[in-house]
Amino acid sequence: LPGNQLLNLRAGEFKLPVGLERWQSETDVLFIERGQTTNLVPYRDIGVMAYGQPVPAQVEYELALVNGAADLQANTGDTDNNKDVAGRIFVHPIKGLGLGVAGTYGVHQGSAAAAGLVAGYSSFGQYQYFKYAAGTFADGAQWRLNPQATYYNGPFGLLGEYVFNDQKVRNGTHQA
Repeated sequence: LPGNQLLNLRAGEFKLPVGLERWQSETDVLFIERGQTTNLVPYRDIGVMAYGQPVPAQVEYELALVNGAADLQANTGDTDNNKDVAGRIFVHPIKGLGLGVAGTYGVHQGSAAAAGLVAGYSSFGQYQYFKYAAGTFADGAQWRLNPQATYYNGPFGLLGEYVFNDQKVRNGTHQA
């Protein structure tokens, strides 16, 4: 739908509408490291997305149905036949200020052979501060909630976000 502000469609592999800093191009990131919130959201996924601006320059939205990528991963295929829903609404109430909330929900089913989880979480200095125990795999619902805000005024820019992330996992007979 060329030129349509209200409804646009995208299909294929794309960045999910969660992780505000993840939406910045690698060449546009001010620092050499990204924030730790990017560890808790997927990089890219495969699916379909509707997006638009019902109120141009003031309200924008994205709503996607995707295969369901693990944290910090780019999904290259459908590993468990389940789908995730991802969405975001972002508003610009006054010039320079942007406020939004994004999230995902899906059910992930891994196995001991294909965990469906990121191997571990590391600082950008490559210090691994969390790693799943051997034999742990995704086993149930995962949801993410991502409140986000930006402020830009001339050369000054500020970006802030937080990620709540809950993934059900199993190791042997124990589920958490």
